[in-house]
Amino acid sequence: MESNRAKANGRSLCATAVEIPSTFITAIVCCISPSMICAPWGWRCRAWRTASSDSTRESKKDPALVMAQVLAVIVKGGIVMIPLLICSLISLALTIERILFWAKLKSREVLREILTHVEQGEFDQALKLGKTSQQPIARVMAAGIAHRNPAPAKAMEAAAQAEIPVLKRRLGVLDTIVTLAPLLGLLGTVVGMIGSFDVIADVGIGQPHAVTGGVAEALIATPTGLLIAILSLVSYNYFTARVERELDQMEHFSSSLELLLHEQAGKH
Repeated sequence: MESNRAKANGRSLCATAVEIPSTFITAIVCCISPSMICAPWGWRCRAWRTASSDSTRESKKDPALVMAQVLAVIVKGGIVMIPLLICSLISLALTIERILFWAKLKSREVLREILTHVEQGEFDQALKLGKTSQQPIARVMAAGIAHRNPAPAKAMEAAAQAEIPVLKRRLGVLDTIVTLAPLLGLLGTVVGMIGSFDVIADVGIGQPHAVTGGVAEALIATPTGLLIAILSLVSYNYFTARVERELDQMEHFSSSLELLLHEQAGKH
């Protein structure tokens, strides 16, 4: 008897174990095949497919609608959003301009050609190549070649001092935006909070939605200013580091040129 009861329990457990995964398989088949009508699962699968198609349609928003939402957020931020928008456009324009400027200075082939001409004693070709180049380092080297007889080191030092403002051009504007944007955002928040307190004075505290709506609008300016400052700070630090590397390269090529000029002077 006990052995028969154990066998019966074992068969029931096996049947349950087989039934559970089969139920999941049936559900998967229902979701995959719309033509199959599965009583306990079909309506859930159709609802899932409907929800997924709705979410897909929502993800493909009209660009004009997105732009309208962005403009609505800017308008809610108040009058301070106008100078913040101007700061963001200036920062973006300066970043693009500096990227294009440094892209032109990426190649060092002209500098090596100048050193090659000097090593071969072709000073006129090296001087012409340095003066016509867009590389600040090449212009510094051209100054050393032009004044190679009296003092090339002093000539290159003076030319380097003249080239430093070219390398650092417009970085002061980015530095100003980094400092100014968070202050403008804070100013917009303060102005918005003052407006919220005016609403409290007019309608009282019995209408919290009017007050909280004003506070939410007031807080738009602060994250906007912080975002502009953070992005501008990244650009400013990158270009400042790029200037430092360029100055190191300028010192390296100037020293190499000075050694070659001393060697050529010793030969003659």
